[in-house]
Amino acid sequence: MKINCNIIQDLLPLYIDDFCSKESSSLVEEHLRECETCSKIYNEQKSEIKVNAEVIKDNLKAKKPFKKITRNFIVSLVLVFILSVTAILTYNTLDGERVGFSTISGRVKSEIFLRHLEKGEFEKAAEKLRFFGVIYEGLTAEEEKSQWINGMKKLKNEGIEIVSHRETVIETDDGFTCGYTTIEIKYNNKLYDFTLGLYTNSEKVELGYLGYSVDPTLSEAEVEIKEMIANKFNEFIRTYYPG
Repeated sequence: MKINCNIIQDLLPLYIDDFCSKESSSLVEEHLRECETCSKIYNEQKSEIKVNAEVIKDNLKAKKPFKKITRNFIVSLVLVFILSVTAILTYNTLDGERVGFSTISGRVKSEIFLRHLEKGEFEKAAEKLRFFGVIYEGLTAEEEKSQWINGMKKLKNEGIEIVSHRETVIETDDGFTCGYTTIEIKYNNKLYDFTLGLYTNSEKVELGYLGYSVDPTLSEAEVEIKEMIANKFNEFIRTYYPG
């Protein structure tokens, strides 16, 4: 989950002093692993409190009341900030537009799925997908899941490999949460852009078709390759129809 750097930096003093909850600490640690800027600020703040042990001992009584006031002040500011953000997200969720809890949740679920997908971890990726089963083909949900995993492995063996994703967009329209992401697929040492539909109303991600646009700079052969890749990929995606 991509958390705003300002929020993480506000939480750093509490995290350093071990005042954060387990959930907040996990969010901070995940962000620090990915964000070089916040990691640098964290190391600077952490090093600042590593003062001489004798100085701490001599000044503990004098500093303790001020430190308590400072911590209480910081905690109050963070609580006010969190409550404000919560109120805004709650309003947006009820309003059904803009960024709300449902869009954030959908974005997080999608990002986790996509990370596993581009790493070739198809079993883990499948755990984040919702499978319904295909009645007209006599497939149960578990059989459909197995078919998807085997299909993705087959594509990779044929040289069709998902290498990255970007521009993930999740929006809410009249209570329905969905979106898309742009994924890069490598084939014959060349990268091609595709758009993958994402539906996130349920607890897990439901996939839409893999689509693509025709870039006028592409040759006819390259357009045919994109069409071939999309057709092969869509064989293993049971398009979700919102109803």
